[in-house]
Amino acid sequence: MWAERGREALRSATHLHLTGEESPEWFTGVVGLRLASEEPCAWVRDFAEQADLLRRVAAHGSWLHLGGGGGDELFTPFPSCLQDLAGVQPWRVWGGSRHQRHQWPAGRLSVARGVLRRTSYRRWLLDAAELGWQPEPRAPCWATAEAVALMREALRSAAADDPEPLAPQRSVHCTLQQVREGGNTVRVMNQTPAGPRVALPYTDDAVVTAALSVRPLEAVRPGAFKPLLGAALTGIVPAHILRRPSKGMYDADFYRALRRHRGQLLGLAEGSLLARAGLIDAERLRGAVHFHAEADALDPLPYTMGCEVWLRSLEGDRPASAPYPPVLPAP
Repeated sequence: MWAERGREALRSATHLHLTGEESPEWFTGVVGLRLASEEPCAWVRDFAEQADLLRRVAAHGSWLHLGGGGGDELFTPFPSCLQDLAGVQPWRVWGGSRHQRHQWPAGRLSVARGVLRRTSYRRWLLDAAELGWQPEPRAPCWATAEAVALMREALRSAAADDPEPLAPQRSVHCTLQQVREGGNTVRVMNQTPAGPRVALPYTDDAVVTAALSVRPLEAVRPGAFKPLLGAALTGIVPAHILRRPSKGMYDADFYRALRRHRGQLLGLAEGSLLARAGLIDAERLRGAVHFHAEADALDPLPYTMGCEVWLRSLEGDRPASAPYPPVLPAP
C-alpha cells in the first residue's frame, strides 16, 4: 500500500508488484548456498529473495539499488539515551522514560535500574550490562558450553585493552555501532550477488553526522513515527506519506518461510561444520527451529546460518551460484 502511494508521487517510476509466489521466500536454497564473501553474512536468510530482486530491477535498467537500512538506528533513539540524559538533565528522565517504555516495552523498575547503572565501556564488555553501551550479546540455546566460553574470553580479551567507545554518550555509541554493522553487511552483500550494487543512503557520513547532531529526546514526539526524519523531508516527500504511523513487520514472512522451508534449515544441521567444531549442538538447533517458536528465540538463527554457509563456502572449490529462478527480460 505504501509503495503504491510512493509510486503516485514518482510519475516516471516503474512499480514492480510481486506476489509471494513470484519471489523466493526466506531460507530458499540455503543448504546449497555458497558465497564468495570474506566473512559471514546474516542476510543469507533472504539472499535468494534479494538476489531475485536485484535481477528484476536490473532487467528494467537499474544500476544502483537504494535501501532504507540505518533509518531505524538513526531516527529511533535507543533506551540508553536515558542514561546520557540522567547525567545532564536528570529531571527530564522520567518523562522520557514513559515514551521509551512504549517504544521498547519494559517495566518501570527495569528502566530505573538501567538508568541508574553507570558503567564504563570496559566494564560493559566484562559483564554485558543489562542497559548499557549497545545491545547485550546473548548466546542462542543451541550454542555449546565451549562456544559460550570462547565468547566470554573474546569479550574479556577486548576489555583488557581498555578500548574507547565510538562516542562518549551511550546512545550515540549504540547508534554508530548499529550503523557500522549495517553498512558492513551491505559491503559483504555487494561481494556476492549479480546485478546492481546496493547502497544505504542513511549510512552516509554526512547523514549520520546530521542526524546525531540532534539530542535524542528532541528527536522524539509522542504519537509521531520518526519525527526528525519527517521534519528533514518536509517539502520533499508528500505529507500523507510522512504521516505514516508505523513501519511494516516481517513476522508473516518469517513464519510462512519457516513452515515451508524448515527442511532447508534442518539440512544445515546435518553435517554442520559448526557442530563439528564443537560450537553448536545440532540436536538443540533442530529442536529450536519450529514454527511455534517465538520470533525472539530465533533472532540468532540468521547469524548461525551465516556462519555455517560461510564455512561451507570455504570448504568448496568454487562458490556455486545462488539457487533462484531466472528473471525474464522486461517487456
